Amino acid sequence: MSRSLVFSSRSAAETKSLGRRLASLLKPGDRLGLRGPLGAGKTTFVQGLAKGLGCREVPSSPTFVLAQSYHGRMTVHHLDFYRVQEREILGMGLEDFYRDEAVTAIEWIERAPHLLPAERLDVVFSYTAAGSRKISFAPRGSAWVARLKEWK
Repeated sequence: MSRSLVFSSRSAAETKSLGRRLASLLKPGDRLGLRGPLGAGKTTFVQGLAKGLGCREVPSSPTFVLAQSYHGRMTVHHLDFYRVQEREILGMGLEDFYRDEAVTAIEWIERAPHLLPAERLDVVFSYTAAGSRKISFAPRGSAWVARLKEWK
């Protein structure tokens, strides 16, 4: 059995719902690495995640501001590495986001995957031939492997 879980999403509403469902598994300090092409649903997923954590604000793409935080039962730090180079990421104080008990979701983590802690959940978005989206949850570390088994 594969350690990854794979879901299909045919709409923004389904992608948000998946984010809300994942929110029920999250613990303070969790890190999520989001990968996938433009328009695949990364920000939409974070919107559902934030709603599931009781955040009142609706996340928008942090592409131009690089990082935004939303506050609910847990704070969600939403970062975007799309427009930055690795040296800029290192200079933005990434470690400060990791110090608190918030959930940190980073879009475009493929630009610097080694900057995310080894214990994390990677969420991979892709398009299918039928026009829907495939969303894969790939655990990194034993704690995430166990949590995804429970979620299934």
